[in-house]
Amino acid sequence: MTQNTIYYGPPGTGKTYFLQKLKEKYTSYDISNTQIENAFNINGNPWVIVSLLILQNNNIPLSINIIQDKMDNLKFPTAVKGTLPNASLILSNHSVKIDKDFPIKEYPKIFIETNNKWYVDINELIKSYKNFFKDLNLNNSLKNRFKFVTFHPSFSYEDFVEGIKPILLNNEDYINSPDPSINRNNSNLSYELKDGIFKSICKEAKEDYGNNYAIFIDEINRGNISEIFGELITLIEIDKRENSPNMLKVELPYSKKEFSVPQNIDIIGTMNSSDKSIALIDVALRRRFNFIKRESDLSVLKTHFECKGLDVYNFFDIDLVNMLSTMNRRISFLLSSDYHIGHAFFTNINSIEDLNRVFSEKIVPLLEEYFYEDYEKIQLIFNDLDSGGNLHSNAIYIHHENDPEELFSYIENIDLSTSKSYRINSMLNVNSYQKIYSNMDL
Repeated sequence: MTQNTIYYGPPGTGKTYFLQKLKEKYTSYDISNTQIENAFNINGNPWVIVSLLILQNNNIPLSINIIQDKMDNLKFPTAVKGTLPNASLILSNHSVKIDKDFPIKEYPKIFIETNNKWYVDINELIKSYKNFFKDLNLNNSLKNRFKFVTFHPSFSYEDFVEGIKPILLNNEDYINSPDPSINRNNSNLSYELKDGIFKSICKEAKEDYGNNYAIFIDEINRGNISEIFGELITLIEIDKRENSPNMLKVELPYSKKEFSVPQNIDIIGTMNSSDKSIALIDVALRRRFNFIKRESDLSVLKTHFECKGLDVYNFFDIDLVNMLSTMNRRISFLLSSDYHIGHAFFTNINSIEDLNRVFSEKIVPLLEEYFYEDYEKIQLIFNDLDSGGNLHSNAIYIHHENDPEELFSYIENIDLSTSKSYRINSMLNVNSYQKIYSNMDL
């Protein structure tokens, strides 16, 4: 069923990553056995064979036996076939999950097992091998039935639906073009009516009603919704689309052509619940979209750590689950759950040094934005103050008291009081993080 959906939640809850995963639903792979054989001849790594055999099935999970049968049907010379590992070994060696039988993994780690069947983590594949499809001559076998865009304050109706755009012609085009719209007396600048990203994907969807299409809109709340959607704000409703009982068409202002939105296109957006612009979301947009909240998910964090052979409950003696949940409970009390710290900030850490960088480069700047000019509350979230209001020796967010008498030679008749300057501690240690969820004065 066609959907208009917005996923919202605090930063770091994996909204954009979730969109990347959703893209797979709107991707088709038309890969032949011959193309797989040629791709292996180009690359030479057995994991290429297995990944393409699974993608050949549109990344629908396959059992090891079926993958092995598919490998056996490939037409490689006998000498080559004799050197290929079996499907089970290839999958295990390149699995994202650590297990006792195959503790040493090879890159890329792209295969995921679910219910004794295997599929490819496309995001990880592209991350590991950026030009995978291009280098293996498979670009024409990849069919993306989606478009991705990020809204921002200057994004317009002309970018989204249609508009008149300038064209800078080179000299040859300028001289030889029969286009009467080109003003040769003034410059080599011309103009054309150009479809925006949404109109373009709608055209593709109308020509392929057998498949679903999608437009992904990241940071949908950061654009001027009324200006960007224009008259389309009504047409995107499910019961106002083509072939619906209440179908509506409009005449577009530039092309003067009738336009309607096809049934087989999903509109999927994301937005940060901590962003102040969320309050400005058009009421008309709220009525036309389903809103699904993405929250900090500790189970996702646990799974990421298991795949790396790490314990999220004992990460160098730090209970990351307790630490994160404690910070979020305090944030809920001081602000609301819309300002929680997401699990995604911690999914890629492998050492204390990584954790220190996450706090200094991600967590603290985020909290400084949340508690602008009220920085003592950041110390409350980190449990940096003891029962007497004094800094712990291993505090994360420290302060220095500025005495005006030490800063200025003359302060008579000037009302100056002591102030505090705050910064992150450069000497973070295990106790700094343990203290967050401990009720003891350390």
